[in-house]
Amino acid sequence: MVNRLGFASLIAMSLYAITSQASEWKSIGTDDTGNNWSVDRASIVAEGKIVRSWTKIDFKEQQPYPPNGELIKHVLSVNVVNCDNHQIGVKASRLLRVDGSVITAHEDTDSNIQWQTVAPDTVVEKTMSYVCVNAKKQK
Repeated sequence: MVNRLGFASLIAMSLYAITSQASEWKSIGTDDTGNNWSVDRASIVAEGKIVRSWTKIDFKEQQPYPPNGELIKHVLSVNVVNCDNHQIGVKASRLLRVDGSVITAHEDTDSNIQWQTVAPDTVVEKTMSYVCVNAKKQK
């Protein structure tokens, strides 16, 4: 059984590995509260029916992190998309301060991803559509 420190290290290493390639951020749009959504084009990879990519949300105004009130400026997440079913889930995420340092991070196993149907005419739908159109097959 992996202890908490070992598990935290494993999450940190896997998040680092996903982000170690050069980023190509593409602005997708702004949500109804003025937050800007972007997708890292270089990270888009199809694995069967599922497409994974990094998504970044830049908050218009910093948001407090509920447990401790620290201010969040950006969210980086590895999103998984089922293009056929119009569903999206979050595989991993990082909440970042204005200086880019990490407030907290988490990663779920594939079996624990919580899938949600994407609402039409939203920035999430635009993000999903962009990822599905630009998916690269994993070799």
